[in-house]
Amino acid sequence: MWPGIKAPKGHPDYPEGSFRCDGLDEYCYEQIYYRGSEPPSDPDDWGFFSQLQEYFCILIFNPRTLMRRMVAESPQLPTLEVFSPQNGDTIEAQVLIHFTTDDGPNGSGLDRADIFIDSGLKYRDDEDSDGAKEVNYVWNTFGVNAGLHRIVVKTYDRAGNKREKEILVYKGKAPWVIWTNPADEASDVAVYKSKVDVFIVFSKPMDRPSTEGAISIMPSVSHHFIWNADSKGVTMEFDNDLDFYTDYTVTVTDAAKDKDGTKLDGDRDGEPGGNYPFSFTTRLPEVTLEPKAYSALLSEGSGGNFSISIKNAEQRSVSIDLEDDVSNSGGWTSSPIGNSYTLGANATIPLSYYVYNNGAEGNLYHRFNLTNNGVSLDNAEHCYSPYEEKEEDHPDEGPIVNPHYPTPWYLDTESQIGILLNGYSDGVGHLLGRYKINTCAVKKENLKVLGELNRSLSDLSVLIIPTGGLMGLENVASFKQGLKHFIEQGGNVVCLTQQYGYDFYALPDAPSGYGWREDQSCWQDAGYFSNWDVILSGQNNIVHSRNNEIV
Repeated sequence: MWPGIKAPKGHPDYPEGSFRCDGLDEYCYEQIYYRGSEPPSDPDDWGFFSQLQEYFCILIFNPRTLMRRMVAESPQLPTLEVFSPQNGDTIEAQVLIHFTTDDGPNGSGLDRADIFIDSGLKYRDDEDSDGAKEVNYVWNTFGVNAGLHRIVVKTYDRAGNKREKEILVYKGKAPWVIWTNPADEASDVAVYKSKVDVFIVFSKPMDRPSTEGAISIMPSVSHHFIWNADSKGVTMEFDNDLDFYTDYTVTVTDAAKDKDGTKLDGDRDGEPGGNYPFSFTTRLPEVTLEPKAYSALLSEGSGGNFSISIKNAEQRSVSIDLEDDVSNSGGWTSSPIGNSYTLGANATIPLSYYVYNNGAEGNLYHRFNLTNNGVSLDNAEHCYSPYEEKEEDHPDEGPIVNPHYPTPWYLDTESQIGILLNGYSDGVGHLLGRYKINTCAVKKENLKVLGELNRSLSDLSVLIIPTGGLMGLENVASFKQGLKHFIEQGGNVVCLTQQYGYDFYALPDAPSGYGWREDQSCWQDAGYFSNWDVILSGQNNIVHSRNNEIV
């Protein structure tokens, strides 16, 4: 490392400066890396180094490589413990805000700590520290409005990691709602009564009868109450399950009183009175489509019935709608299966649809969308491609008719390896399936992943273009640009043989070559020996030179 690089403030045991473990990496990266195509002209922007020193450091250490190596999967955040005040405290006069923070023995060290009150920065401790930091700040509340106030404590380490904590405090005499579960505007809340309830915490011990009478839920659900021993916390337990994907609103009116008879301050303005509402949304039912992605080749004059299943993983019946959007490029006959269905608890409905190739040249897509009350639950996409017989280019080679693959194609919409849906894509998928390699299918029309609306070629690591996979794409500019962008972003393209040399024009930079129907030299060295024998004593390569006479 560059001589003299040390922490701005060393550990007490190392007054000349020190680093610990990843702290050195993080700090040096902060000092070396600049975010621009050219070095900054202002020397102040170069931080710890001079402009020349930093420029050479950038060349030597390769910041992009350092960045990839140093960014942890789960960055180590500084610890933060707040001792006072506590969430829900009633405040008056002077309030001591007391907390400690530490970045641990292997961190980059603490940079600063901030205290915000009602969104405004109230105090900053910007002294660097390699060890723990203790902060005490006295907040004078004289003249501060009554009601709810938010204190947010934030601590930062030198690597830019942050941890924060919010504390709600109240100035006034009335009881108020400190906390609820589910929180206001919570989503994806459970529906079964054994897994969901509503818990409300008040700032003071409450009068139970008046408080229970003040709590309601809409849409209405039968319930009962269970109180904590201190009468500050109450649980609304449901007698029935909730509905799927429904907005519920719980309201605590100001008819709720504490044990001294003071009404609830529902609007938290510091004065008794006002209702406190909060809402939450339950989750969607777990109903899925299988398979999510499917691909098949059909030769002209062939077709058949294909299937998709709807699976209900819920413990009760669910009503759903299935939409089947068919994209027919021409030459296909297909039967859509969109309809409404009701599935019993843990039930599966198998559905069948028909596809026939009348002389198609492009692909046929069935795009399925499963909805509940107009909200999408799952989607699937099935692709059918025209199968073109490979013309004979060897005298002893016959056409391939209806191949039967011995191993499956492991289609996985989350795979990092894609196979372009053109040419002999099925063969590549089944070949990789022999080695249990999961792959996804990539549509040639838009380079999207089959069966996954939110994934495209840019989300993959490898794209395999199968034999004949570039056929008809040599003049499609959007396809060529998509491949170019994928490669520039670090993607890898594996392209197998094509029918004609001009098919390769679909690739970036248009490499030259010959297709299997043009290059006679593709037969040269096409045979090889897999087992040695004494008759091959003059052979020094597995590809035979024909110097041996073999009978």
